[in-house]
Amino acid sequence: MLISGLLVTPPPVQAEISSPSCQFTGAQLNLGSYSSSASVDSAQTIGFSCAVGFSWGDPDPRATFRLCLYMGEDPGNQSGYQPWRYLKNNNVTGSGEAHLAYNLYADPSHSQILMPENAGTPLVVDFTLSAGNGSTYVSSNGNIPIYARIAGGQGALPANIYHSYNPPFTLRYQAVSGGTPPANCDGGSATFASGSIQIITQVTDSCSLSTRGVNFGTLGEVGRLKTASFAEGEVTVQCSSGKPYTLYLGSGNHPSSGEYRQMANGEARLPYQLYQDPAHTRVWNETGGTTQTGGVGGVSGTGNGSSQTLRIYGLIPTGTTVPGNVGTYTDTVMVTVAY
Repeated sequence: MLISGLLVTPPPVQAEISSPSCQFTGAQLNLGSYSSSASVDSAQTIGFSCAVGFSWGDPDPRATFRLCLYMGEDPGNQSGYQPWRYLKNNNVTGSGEAHLAYNLYADPSHSQILMPENAGTPLVVDFTLSAGNGSTYVSSNGNIPIYARIAGGQGALPANIYHSYNPPFTLRYQAVSGGTPPANCDGGSATFASGSIQIITQVTDSCSLSTRGVNFGTLGEVGRLKTASFAEGEVTVQCSSGKPYTLYLGSGNHPSSGEYRQMANGEARLPYQLYQDPAHTRVWNETGGTTQTGGVGGVSGTGNGSSQTLRIYGLIPTGTTVPGNVGTYTDTVMVTVAY
């Protein structure tokens, strides 16, 4: 007689740990500095500490935690949380306050925003605590990695410290015996820790600029120019609100010892000049600059955080000798902003 059978061993049951505890250990996140229109990314961490007790003689004194991190809305800035949260600067002369868009994410690709509870998927972290040498109580500190982004394209904001109003963070957690994490953070013994973490960044003074060239068009004369030729260009500058600046124009690629700049076509030269005013009385150059504001050769202003456009007035004066070399005459002038 042949007797056979199959003994099926049930999988081990994870026992919930009855009294785990966790808390936040960090009070501030510093996102670094922002000074231009480009986005700024940084890796951050939120500190925590967890503890658990074991029975004396426990054959497997291990507890595995699952932590779920949530981030609520800022109580001082109810602007929601997507696509951006905002930091504030309350010391802006005249306008009262300025705002800097940012957000915190669970992943380095910045695709999963840290959400409030019941609003989306939390950031999940698992870790294991083990007791040794007969210990019945063990605690450990850790860090939850998160990823910050300050949005680009915000212009030249007033320089200062920008800060949150301590948005609430919640850490839901559950712990089970052994080395396998629980399925979620909401089991029978799940509990939570809450805390407020201030978020700050330093906005530094900045200026950016763009240009539109000066084009004199076609000169139909060779020899001495009977009628002056006029043309205009532009420099657009965007500087932090309240920041003084001065724009300087260089001597060009073909400087001369005379009164005028020069355009070139091969070895041939065509004199011209650039001015600050439509009456062509104040030459726009680098006199008094270019490392400080207020030089008499530059054009000065004060930033307002938005784009400001300044006109360049070009002149080829009457009596200028126009070379016989037919073709295009060009020059490149360096534009410098001191602030």
